[in-house]
Amino acid sequence: MLPRLVRHRVDLWLNRLKWPVAFLAVLWTPLLCWAWVLLGYRIAGQPFSSLFFGAGFVLFFMAWKSILRYRSVWRWLMRAEHEATHLLFAALTAHPIIGWRDHLHQRRETSESSKESVHFIGEGNWLIQVAPYFFPTAAGILWFTALFIPLGFLGWTTIALGFATGFHVTSTILEIRADRDELGHLRWRFCWMFLPAANLLLLGCLLTFAQEGFSGIFHFLSDSWQPIRQLIQLFQWQSPSD
Repeated sequence: MLPRLVRHRVDLWLNRLKWPVAFLAVLWTPLLCWAWVLLGYRIAGQPFSSLFFGAGFVLFFMAWKSILRYRSVWRWLMRAEHEATHLLFAALTAHPIIGWRDHLHQRRETSESSKESVHFIGEGNWLIQVAPYFFPTAAGILWFTALFIPLGFLGWTTIALGFATGFHVTSTILEIRADRDELGHLRWRFCWMFLPAANLLLLGCLLTFAQEGFSGIFHFLSDSWQPIRQLIQLFQWQSPSD
C-alpha cells in the first residue's frame, strides 16, 4: 500500500510540474547557450583537454556514416538504450519494472510504440516518456564509473565517453524522427519548450566533464547563471542607498 501511495504522489506532483518546468526550461535556454559560449572559450584556450572526447565523438560519426548505420545490431542497441532509459526513469520515480520486450527479435512490420515495449506498475509520468530524448544513458554509465576510475588519467575512457555521446546524439535524432507519436503524447509544444534546455544542459555537462572533470560541471552550471548574477548586481548598484 505504501509503495503505491508513494508512486501515486510522485506521478501527481511531476505531472503538476510539467508546464512550470517547461516554462523554466525556456527561460534557462539562453542562459545555457551563454554557458556554452564560455565553455567554447575555455576549450579554445586548452584544446588538448577535450581532444580525446572530441576524437571519440568524431570517431562514432565517421563509423556511423560508413559502417554502423548498415548494421542492424547498432540500431537495436540504440533502441535498447531508448527503452532502458524509459525503465531507468520509471524505477527512479518509484515504478517497479515488470517487463521489457526484446526488439532484437521483434518483427520489422510491427509498429509498436515504446510504451508498449516497456512495462512497469503505475500510470507513469511525462518524465518517463521524455527521458530518452535528453538523457544519455550509455554515456551516463561511463560517467558514473568516473566516480571510481578518474577519466582524466585514462585517455581511452575519455574517448569512450565521446563515442558514447556521439551514439546518444545520433540515437536521439533518429528516435525523434521515428517516434513522432510518442512525442505527440507529450504535446509538441512541451517538447520544443523542454528538450532544447535539457539537451544543452546534459551535453554541456558531459563536455565540460571531459574538459575539467567534476569541478567543470559546477563551473558550467555557475556560468549559466552568470547573467542573472550580473543583472542582480547591476540593480543593487543602481538602487539608491538610504
